[in-house]
Amino acid sequence: MKVNPSILIVIGVLIFIAYIFLIGVDVKQLFSVLRKSSSMYYFLAVIIDVGFIFFYGLAWFFLVKCICREIKLKDAILIVIIGWFGDMLIPAAFMTGEALRLYLLKKLYNIDYSRGLATVVVHRVLSAIAFAMFVSIGLIFLIEGGKILSSDIIKRGIFAVSLAVIVIIVGLLLVFRIDLIERYSIKAFDYLGRSFRRIRLQKYQEKVLSLIKSYRESMILLREKTSNIFLGFLFLIIQWCLGVSIPYVFFIAVGHKMSFWALATAYPIYGLADNLPIGIPANAGVLDIAMTSMFILLGVPKEVAVTVTVLTRSIIVLFEAIFTGTITVIYSSKFFEDFNLEFLKNLTQKTPIKE
Repeated sequence: MKVNPSILIVIGVLIFIAYIFLIGVDVKQLFSVLRKSSSMYYFLAVIIDVGFIFFYGLAWFFLVKCICREIKLKDAILIVIIGWFGDMLIPAAFMTGEALRLYLLKKLYNIDYSRGLATVVVHRVLSAIAFAMFVSIGLIFLIEGGKILSSDIIKRGIFAVSLAVIVIIVGLLLVFRIDLIERYSIKAFDYLGRSFRRIRLQKYQEKVLSLIKSYRESMILLREKTSNIFLGFLFLIIQWCLGVSIPYVFFIAVGHKMSFWALATAYPIYGLADNLPIGIPANAGVLDIAMTSMFILLGVPKEVAVTVTVLTRSIIVLFEAIFTGTITVIYSSKFFEDFNLEFLKNLTQKTPIKE
């Protein structure tokens, strides 16, 4: 049974409102804090958010450049923006956007899905390393400065870093030990072949091994271009800094002094909530609660925490939806010719990462 996305958003918002009342937020004081915020900082946050999306795309562009010299920066950024919009429509741990990126790479530059997948894997690994760095450095600064107000911050920080390390280890295996993937794929097909003799798996095995070979060739090209990988990582670091800067700017806007490094710790941790594939567009309600609770753990007054959360979410949800959605509509009909947004609706049922 399919549920209307609008209904899911309303449910998420209602849950967040219930959470606000449960933690005892003073509504009058909340609106008082909101009225004091300067609109100048809002426009600054919009500019920062555009840079946030741009540097994410720029990092991926230099990775794709390793396997396709012909790719244009404009195309890479547009593909990322369309994928970004897809993630907002169908939140699935950012897999929607990645599937769209592979689909459009194939469409525009005829890059096989398995070859394009190598750029996505490296992009994720670099992002996970940047994630772990930000949380770790933030925790070190907070502990040394004696600014840790709750042991929960340390626990959540260690948990977040542990998850990132797992992703990094798995990612590095996919980067450097492709032979293991091939070996276990052959073993899996041999086992299935013996178990289900009626099913002819030979043709599927050849297809999978062909895709793995293509993936390996692409990954070799990526590993040879260390300068591109370094640039990609550098741009992801800049992107993380810009992501932290959005709530940081809003704390300035409401007149509350907040450590940048405290937010550098909180930002990746509450960002984990954005990776939960719960199916609510923009993870409405879920991410808001995670963000507010992290701010409160950092010692921020409840009314200020909710205000900054609402302002931040208005940028990373409303503005990004309008910005990425407008560009998607414009270029899906002109630049991408017959690309149809109906493709998004099928991503949860079937993946386009097939030939």
